[in-house]
Amino acid sequence: MTMVFTTAFSLTGCKNTKPAAEQITEITEAFKSGDSELFYASMEESKKFDSYFEAVQNKSTSGLGAVYVKLNEKAKDVTVQPDEKNDTFDIPVTVSSYDAYTVALTKMYEAAKEGPEAFADMPAWLTSALDEAEMTTESVEFDSRTDSSTLKYEFGSNSDFFKKMTCGLYDFMNATMTTCTDGEITTCLLAKGDEVLFSADYYYTPLEELEEYGFSEDTVQDYIDEMIKEYEGYEGVLTDAQYDGKGISQVIFVDYNTVSASTLVDLGFLSSSAADGITLKGTIEGFEKDGMTCVTETFGITSEEEVEE
Repeated sequence: MTMVFTTAFSLTGCKNTKPAAEQITEITEAFKSGDSELFYASMEESKKFDSYFEAVQNKSTSGLGAVYVKLNEKAKDVTVQPDEKNDTFDIPVTVSSYDAYTVALTKMYEAAKEGPEAFADMPAWLTSALDEAEMTTESVEFDSRTDSSTLKYEFGSNSDFFKKMTCGLYDFMNATMTTCTDGEITTCLLAKGDEVLFSADYYYTPLEELEEYGFSEDTVQDYIDEMIKEYEGYEGVLTDAQYDGKGISQVIFVDYNTVSASTLVDLGFLSSSAADGITLKGTIEGFEKDGMTCVTETFGITSEEEVEE
């Protein structure tokens, strides 16, 4: 894609020749106030931000829409200080915002340990993360180059800025949750479009089956300790197991942002380390061939996949 280079002033059309630093401030204020027209005067079109502005304007009370309303409330406290004297393409911006992403990871894993229903309720733990997030200040860069056809700023080269502006929830915006099960094994897949971001796999091993391997009710804790130890050292993978008197329930939580391909091969998620990765569409197709039933929840928001189709 051809880029138009702009420095001190942005060339986003005849109606907007303000300095880029001033537009960065306007973009932020538009996000905070829910003004989509002002926001898109400088930014390219975005389905996820369309959903955000629609939810804020309609005061949504359910699904991801309610999360966007909560995000808008927290965003009122966000401040940006672009370096107005900088004349390069990449403008330093000091952003004070809430770090809900770190809290969301913790909330998500806690929900995963509770069970597939709790993990799949993404709006609940995202809202909780926003409630408990603390303010942080960080310097990021804003890419002031504009697209040659639209003459507007792009999200792709400014993801760090928008992650801060959205209190760290940028990757969760318009995400979906797919639950696949065959009645015994359940897998939940949190995805952005066709990209799987996180997953939680649930297994249950009855005591009778454990006894076949030489374990008894007296030694079941040894089995759990061995199981948990097996996953220690794998970056991006967490596991938890509980004995209910009749068997062991286990959850394997995977963060695909940090897990390595070799780890996925070791865990059996990939057939070879040369694989491109795990896609939502491919995973669903594989599960359905194995007899599992998959249901995707969009939480009241049109998913990116549906838009593309």
